[in-house]
Amino acid sequence: MISNCAECQKVKGKRRCMTSGQLICSKCCGEKRSWTFCNTECEYFPNESVNYVPYNSQKTELVMLPSGITTKFEVPLFLPNLFDVITCTVKELKIDLLDFNKAIVSIQFKLAGDRELGNEVYIKDRWKIPTSNVIIRNDKILAPLIIMSTAVGSTCNFVESKSKYGESSLSLVKTSYSLNVWLPYSKSSMKKIDVRDKPEFNSNFVTGVVNEGRLASKKNDVFWAELNTKFDYKISFQIDNTDIVVKEEKKSLLYLGFFLPYKKVIVEKFILNKSSSFSISEDSFLALQTFGEQKIDRLWEIPLEENFKNQFHGGYVKNNILDLSSPYHYDEYLYNDYFFFLRNKSDISINVLFNSDDIVSAYFNILREVYKGKYSPILLILANMSMEIKKIKVIFEIKSLSERCVETIYLSPLETLSLPLFPILNETKLSELNEHTAVQFFVEVFYDNELIYEESKNLNCLPKETFVYDSEDLGKAYKYYFYSFLARWVTPNSVSIESLINEAVEAVGGLEGMSQEPDNIMKEIKALYDVISSKVKYVSKTFSLYKGLTSLHQKVHLPDNTVANGGGNCIDLVVLMASCLEKLGYNPQIIIVPEHSYLGVKFDNFSVFLEMTYISESNFHESLVEGNRVHQKYFDNTNNAKMEKCIIIDVKQSRKAKIYPMN
Repeated sequence: MISNCAECQKVKGKRRCMTSGQLICSKCCGEKRSWTFCNTECEYFPNESVNYVPYNSQKTELVMLPSGITTKFEVPLFLPNLFDVITCTVKELKIDLLDFNKAIVSIQFKLAGDRELGNEVYIKDRWKIPTSNVIIRNDKILAPLIIMSTAVGSTCNFVESKSKYGESSLSLVKTSYSLNVWLPYSKSSMKKIDVRDKPEFNSNFVTGVVNEGRLASKKNDVFWAELNTKFDYKISFQIDNTDIVVKEEKKSLLYLGFFLPYKKVIVEKFILNKSSSFSISEDSFLALQTFGEQKIDRLWEIPLEENFKNQFHGGYVKNNILDLSSPYHYDEYLYNDYFFFLRNKSDISINVLFNSDDIVSAYFNILREVYKGKYSPILLILANMSMEIKKIKVIFEIKSLSERCVETIYLSPLETLSLPLFPILNETKLSELNEHTAVQFFVEVFYDNELIYEESKNLNCLPKETFVYDSEDLGKAYKYYFYSFLARWVTPNSVSIESLINEAVEAVGGLEGMSQEPDNIMKEIKALYDVISSKVKYVSKTFSLYKGLTSLHQKVHLPDNTVANGGGNCIDLVVLMASCLEKLGYNPQIIIVPEHSYLGVKFDNFSVFLEMTYISESNFHESLVEGNRVHQKYFDNTNNAKMEKCIIIDVKQSRKAKIYPMN
């Protein structure tokens, strides 16, 4: 027997309410329905939807070759509506100011629902998952647990992440591509947009995505984890700043901020510690920054690096940091932005930052020349806090692997400098390394012949045949692809290449090299293919430059070792053949596609493609046919990639960029 609706008592109740457990009618269900009241796992709670297919712009990259400098694009972060019914209690907020450009922020907090919570993160507002590139791990949808905000030249990484419940470790994922953070209930839709004031468009109106709601925009690092209300989260973040601002004599600024993205936040305990090398100025302040109503026409993709300084918010309230006392709370979505003005005791402040713990010996020595200071694994941060020019001497080395390097720096009054440090590695010693080897980096800084700073750090030196294909911060905001450095493995002057070419000459009665005649070209390439086929064979070994979320270490054999081993995988054979072709004056290309590599040879009016895994098992013609088939699968007629992670490395262009052979 069906009872009357528990709410109106007028009609039969046919729906079981997940919150009250009572039977209610469809009309009362609709009238009571809200995120505040309902468990949104309920089958009757409607899904939010958008009138377009969401596109994840994080998949879009513009890679400049041969340098590999990559432009990444912004992905808007739409917070889950569920956060509007969550209270965050911060058991302890501790900020340790370690140096003029370094701090650790430790937060212990617990989340609680204003109602009983289910597995509701991004369930009924599921359109936000592709739009915001929401992280999914082991089939679980993660939540943007906490958002850290830092200066443009800063990095923020977690140094400890635990759940206090049993002191178990907490798995965090960091992303750094969300400039725009939209509060719950913000909307996104495809609309007709008036572009009469935009000369880039040929028509007065275009159709595009429009985002609307309450917004704050700044440089963010988002940390994702499973949402849980049963235990305390305990997370520590280290902030390293390369973008130092010296305001006046011996006074510098250290900025850091965070956003706990929940409607109500209670801070029970606030602790501020500092180093003895400076004091905190009385004009330091905490800005509680609000979100503002905003409408953004998303007519084009937004490059990350160019827009980090473009900030938007709804306003802020300033509080003197030295007067802060706990407990305190706020029931509004607020960024906590801390501006620490530090009174430094010394005239010169120094620190060293490491972008990577790996020394990639195959191409470390060419990084300075290729990137001209735009990228370095090791940075020395110098700040002149005085009103005088300072002459500074910097000495650095990787012990037992490089000579001592000395650089003299002149710092202008109140100037800051990020100095890339590139010890020149001894190539002979590098060639003796066959395994990952622990090495020690050491730096000393002198002023007026007095040692004022020293630092050492153990680093991991990778052997010469180890290729690392990119470098990036964990959230992929900045990225450098090292694809073109595979040209270092193309070694036309190695002993094995001379021997292979001599055998090919004997087989066909001579090789002209640099020919543009198709018949001669094919004859010479076939002669090399046949000779190599008689010496080596294809060995099926994993080749994937795209496995996982972080950089992959891939072993690529140099041609001499491939010949000595009697075989190699696809990339080994490609660099072997490319070495022979470059020796003859041709322009070989290393072509990378997902989990595979094949060879191209570029001429003025056409190109040749070879599938090198056919070596020793199939003839030259079959290798050509397969090479063309694979190329047509991944590239169009103008060599534009048809899918992601496909790239052509032109050896000739790499040489022009000063990426020379290893030998």
